[in-house]
Amino acid sequence: MPPKTCKECGRPVHRSRCDPSHLERHRAASSEYRRTKRAELIPAPVRESICQMVAEGATVAEAADATELRPGQIHGLAIAEPEFRSALDDALMAGRDPGLVHGRDSTYSRHRCRCPECREAHDQTRRGAKYQSESARWAAMARNRAVTLAEQQKLSSR
Repeated sequence: MPPKTCKECGRPVHRSRCDPSHLERHRAASSEYRRTKRAELIPAPVRESICQMVAEGATVAEAADATELRPGQIHGLAIAEPEFRSALDDALMAGRDPGLVHGRDSTYSRHRCRCPECREAHDQTRRGAKYQSESARWAAMARNRAVTLAEQQKLSSR
């Protein structure tokens, strides 16, 4: 079996590239390649229609079904491209249910709201749950329940 050679300069190497600058060029080329593939898969008009559907109250899954994509493709695009993430977040804020109390993990979990506030509350709860003792977790749940009940009473009295 012949020895491996660098894909950039042809020198024998034990890895695929001999120089860190070769790896950086490869990473840049790979990033650009993935960006163009994403643009081909989900072109700008489709992205705009996704954001429009979400702003009108559809879920990301419903928008994905309507555009013949998977929800994971939309979320992956939002992770990879900050411009799309901000547009999708704006659409989620515009299309969220005003009757729900937002910014709570329970709204994310039970009512499937994916607005930035509920998503952040869910992330904080999941991150904090790793480090909390069981008694602290129960106390936090009791506080959350008391606040939620108080806010619901306020809404119902209006």
